[in-house]
Amino acid sequence: MKRVLFPALMLSMAIGIQAGTSPITTGYYHVQNASTKRYVYVRDDYGAVNEAATTADYDAIWLLSGEERPHYDPSGIIYIDVIEGNKCNMKAQGTSVYDLLSIYPDIVPSPVENGIYKIGGSAKGITKYLSDGESNLDEEMSFLRDAGGTSAKDRQRWMFHPVANIPFGIKPTVTTADGRKFASFFADFPITAKSAGVKIYAITRTANGYAAYTQVNGTVAAGTPVIIECPTSAPESNLITIGGSGSTPAQNALVGVYFQNTYAKGPHWDVVNNDPSTMRVLGKTASGEIGFVTSSAKYIDPNTGYLRVQPGTPSEVRIVTEQEFDISGIDEIIGDSDTDSTPVYYDLNGRRVDTPSTHGIYIRLTGSKAEKIVR
Repeated sequence: MKRVLFPALMLSMAIGIQAGTSPITTGYYHVQNASTKRYVYVRDDYGAVNEAATTADYDAIWLLSGEERPHYDPSGIIYIDVIEGNKCNMKAQGTSVYDLLSIYPDIVPSPVENGIYKIGGSAKGITKYLSDGESNLDEEMSFLRDAGGTSAKDRQRWMFHPVANIPFGIKPTVTTADGRKFASFFADFPITAKSAGVKIYAITRTANGYAAYTQVNGTVAAGTPVIIECPTSAPESNLITIGGSGSTPAQNALVGVYFQNTYAKGPHWDVVNNDPSTMRVLGKTASGEIGFVTSSAKYIDPNTGYLRVQPGTPSEVRIVTEQEFDISGIDEIIGDSDTDSTPVYYDLNGRRVDTPSTHGIYIRLTGSKAEKIVR
């Protein structure tokens, strides 16, 4: 069974380091090393504690430099749940320290630096703190390491930035022929559309090469895979609000994936293999529309959702409205027409239209024959 190690994880017998109440309050944060400026990201859910050697495996946690990634990467959002005093549970990417190890680590405020904290614990008379394991500031990536009271002391300094201080937005991955922009999104926190033009969709049903979508208004619950339409290509203009009380759509056909860690073989290797016969991912169809398509990638992207399908499903699954989906299985209908051989077109609202020139599903009446027309 895998176990997760977050930045606060120390020893399985961790106890309080000092008395007092941490000024950290319950909520969502970005965690950053105050000395190296690298941010914390959770990239898999394996960890191990060696009590005898008082060491632990922290390589599930990556420390990455750069000020852009915190604005769009869900793996960097950490939920801090203050339990009592300095003891806090830490949650991210679908699990928590306490769920897996039954401990509450300590987040200890610095007595001399405002806004700076140490993260650690004590056991068997030994106190250890977490630090950034890489002293070279030019390195983009590093890992957490623990140390005694003096080793790597400068890199034991951590900052907790409330998510409100670092606006979070969506980075679209698909642009359709008509310029619409979309992203598949799956995260361990509730979300609400904030920027004008950001729309959240649930995929409710699939059949006959079609997938029905419905727009989700209000807050979407944590752990809900969705499709998000974005007004621009820039995350800072596609903002969402993190947190709140959300609900899960009654029907959702997508399957969420948290991790794709291919950095190293061994216990931290964490992927979902892509099976083109039973999986479809968000993409652009041959006609330039949004849909779920067959991918040649080896693995499903992290923090996204994929569509599970039956073998033999078309390589492209078209995304349509609920109303369009309800007649997607119609191949031929026999009905009455007020014309003999001149085609007459109707949209799904029963309105007569000229020859369809936009994308959608229409009914074409020719004499007594009715046909479904897909544009």
